Amino acid sequence: MAGGHDEQARHIAESVLPSLLNRGFQSEQIAILYRAAWLGEKVAQALEAVGTTFVRTDSGALIKRNSRLARFIESCAAWVTGGWRNADPPYDRLFKQALGLVYGGRSSESEQQDLSLRLIAFLRHGLDAGETTHAWLLRLRRELIQPWQVLSRNPHQEWDVCDTLIAKTDPGLNHDTPLNVFSGRIEGAGRLTLSSLHSAKGREFDAVILFGINSSDIPSWRDRESAFW
Repeated sequence: MAGGHDEQARHIAESVLPSLLNRGFQSEQIAILYRAAWLGEKVAQALEAVGTTFVRTDSGALIKRNSRLARFIESCAAWVTGGWRNADPPYDRLFKQALGLVYGGRSSESEQQDLSLRLIAFLRHGLDAGETTHAWLLRLRRELIQPWQVLSRNPHQEWDVCDTLIAKTDPGLNHDTPLNVFSGRIEGAGRLTLSSLHSAKGREFDAVILFGINSSDIPSWRDRESAFW
């Protein structure tokens, strides 16, 4: 495809993807791979322009892997969307994550019991609620995050992560998603995957589109220098 990254991203969104879908490929089995997240942003913008839904697994993903609270929230969503059936993740892990977030170190037996009862009530409510990610996050903030902020003895605060997730899933901006997609259970979700080459390691797809493989991108100038020396 001639042209720069923007032209190539539009070509993927307007031509390549429709061609794959017309040939019978399912969206959730299609991946667009690239070297870095800034390239993924260009693809994301092109897909949004034509109304194509996707899930990102690069550093631009909704869940930031360096946030303990974000990982806990994702694990709770995974438990609600089917993980409870085979303990994936186990409740005990969620409970210990919550204790660490709220109390950091030691906590009394009564504090642990109260926290567990609140967490179980929140999780059970979500089993049959049919909530989207945005609605579920709003309830999580109301039923867990806000009460825990009052009790918290953990000096490392990151409660604003929940507010960020709520803002990023705003249905008014067409950014809301099914809860199973948010939790990482995307089978049958009808959303294609945007991923860096690194984040795609070990995964398999029926169709893969490589984006941004111009001579200046792969190999990069750093790779060229390393090879030269």
